[in-house]
Amino acid sequence: MKFLKITTVILAALLAVSLCACSGGNSTATETTAAEQNETVKPVDTEAGAQTQPETGSSTSADIDTTPVKGSDKLAISEYDDGYMITGPGECTDTELIIPSHIDGKPVTRIDESAFRDNLNLKSVIIPWTVKVIDEDAFAGCENIESVTFSEGLESFDESAFYGCKAIKSLTLPSTLLSVDSYTFYGCSSLEEVTMLGCYDIRTNSFAECASLRSVVIKSDKVPEYGYSIKSSAFSGCNAVEKIIFAPGLSEIGSWNFADTANLKEVFLPDTIKKIDACVFLRSGLEKINYGGTEDEWKNVEIKEPLFNYEIVYNSEYVK
Repeated sequence: MKFLKITTVILAALLAVSLCACSGGNSTATETTAAEQNETVKPVDTEAGAQTQPETGSSTSADIDTTPVKGSDKLAISEYDDGYMITGPGECTDTELIIPSHIDGKPVTRIDESAFRDNLNLKSVIIPWTVKVIDEDAFAGCENIESVTFSEGLESFDESAFYGCKAIKSLTLPSTLLSVDSYTFYGCSSLEEVTMLGCYDIRTNSFAECASLRSVVIKSDKVPEYGYSIKSSAFSGCNAVEKIIFAPGLSEIGSWNFADTANLKEVFLPDTIKKIDACVFLRSGLEKINYGGTEDEWKNVEIKEPLFNYEIVYNSEYVK
């Protein structure tokens, strides 16, 4: 998999050089105004507790549902800091996996590297509010997972956490996330919709080759002071995209993100945008950009694609 990732990055770089002789500076646009982290691994039974599962995607980072989640039994665990992390399925054979929030009264805060990698038994996964980190390759290659429920409290995905989970169709990512690491959802070929309840850095190839992805919505429930960015090729190969909503705070869109998206007709860009890199919308169907700033502010945006000549509608409003 590491070789594949490196090869992918090299190929993307070569492609960018060959197809896009991009120069700095803004380009002419049709101007319009708008009206407006181990110890011995052991399988255990999780402690008894309330069966209620936290509702996903409905609360903000300041309003996390802390109801205990009993979860699936006999999972392999290891002590981690002042709590536990899940290291694998152990003796658990549940197809509908529920990660417990607590074991022996201590919180489960992490899912270990490669914990469930290539597990074809899994159909669904529910992550409780105590889990802060899902490590590298934790669920990579779990091709039969159809749904994943994340709770508010999750802070980060490490590289390739859900790489190649081909059956997932929809995702709602919590506002507490700080970033989506490289290759996190790479090759989730059935994924159609992604809703992000917060604004966080979306790194290289994080959603690349999600060929069915139609809708990408980034909401403004949580915007870090430093803003957020979309790195190069985060969405490369997502040629079915037809709807994108960028929340205020976006500072940069890296190269090769929405190229060849024939059904993408218009996007909203906030007035915080500072840079649009090479070939972001190359050969897309984009016709109009709704920009949150003024015409003078747009002139300060660094645009590195010479053929960037879309209609720009100034002073546009962000709509969730």
